[in-house]
Amino acid sequence: MTEPIRVLQVVASLNAGGMENYIMNLYRMVDKSKVQFDFVVHHAAVGLYEDEIQELGGKIYHFTVLDDKNVVKYISELNRFFDEHKEYQIIHGHLSSLAVFYLGVAKKYNVPWRIAHSHGAGFLHTLKGTAKYLLFRTAKWNANVRLACSTEAGKYLYGKDTFEFVPNGIDVDRFTFDENKRIEMRKMLGIRDEYVIGHVGRFNLQKNHEYLLRIFKEVQQKTPNIKLLLLGEGELFSKIQNLAEDLEIKDKIIFAGVHKDVENYYQAMDAFVLPSLFEGLPVTGIEAQYSGLPCFFSDEVTREVKICSDTKFLKIGNENLGLWVDAISQQRINKERNKIELITKKFDIRTAAKSMEKRYIDLWKQSNS
Repeated sequence: MTEPIRVLQVVASLNAGGMENYIMNLYRMVDKSKVQFDFVVHHAAVGLYEDEIQELGGKIYHFTVLDDKNVVKYISELNRFFDEHKEYQIIHGHLSSLAVFYLGVAKKYNVPWRIAHSHGAGFLHTLKGTAKYLLFRTAKWNANVRLACSTEAGKYLYGKDTFEFVPNGIDVDRFTFDENKRIEMRKMLGIRDEYVIGHVGRFNLQKNHEYLLRIFKEVQQKTPNIKLLLLGEGELFSKIQNLAEDLEIKDKIIFAGVHKDVENYYQAMDAFVLPSLFEGLPVTGIEAQYSGLPCFFSDEVTREVKICSDTKFLKIGNENLGLWVDAISQQRINKERNKIELITKKFDIRTAAKSMEKRYIDLWKQSNS
């Protein structure tokens, strides 16, 4: 093996998000003399990570099916792509809702190793959500390697079929608490002595921003010297801004957008809240805990994400709003950041990258022996 193995990573976009961050963390850490990543993206727009990928030696191929919804065109483009790119022996699919198409065409063109990787553990009970779920469940049909970020994510996608648990990883050193960085970030964000509740996530129904705002409003009424720091973008961004106005709390909220240096924004926070309707194994939950933040997660989040003993899992729903308000208010009284030592290497990206690198090499050897 003189040239690196080129693994085709299939994603929706290359913007900052939990799944994308995980893949980029892997990419930065693998030995690129042995393994290189190329990317199939399903939006026309250029993503936040594309310049970095090209600097690292990766190639990027854009499809537009998530923009134009033209599945017939998409299948035709996939056939043309795999006919022209016989070099790929491993395709790693992270976009389960379209895997039946891209893994199916990859199988047709005799790509030896077709990996399905489950990153989710639930769906929205809407017409669109149900349709997406039905497509999601077909991801395993053309895969011959099945991975999942958590036990729940694996059961959700593969049912009773066997799969391998591959925990998400982060560069833990980037998230170590730094008092000087905290002072710098809070000054940049216009935060003085306020208590800051933080959240990182796409503005979509899954992340449950509406519930988060209602929690914040109740906490703010009890303890006024407080701010909410939100990182992310998404289709519900404007709706959440409007809700903040309706709840008369917009002046207390910092909409910070999307940033590659998310670790610096955790430094500015005092607590982290994730009231998601469902999750696989949230990278943001790992990042927040390694940043030393007291964390409050929805009980729909897998317990496999738990690193710190005081991380709390709370029921969601309007009848449980008080549970969140009381828990966060009580923590504010104690106001102490967790002192994180390397409790576990399970989420260290160096461990995860070495393991994934070995997996790719072993698969390549099997098809070239």
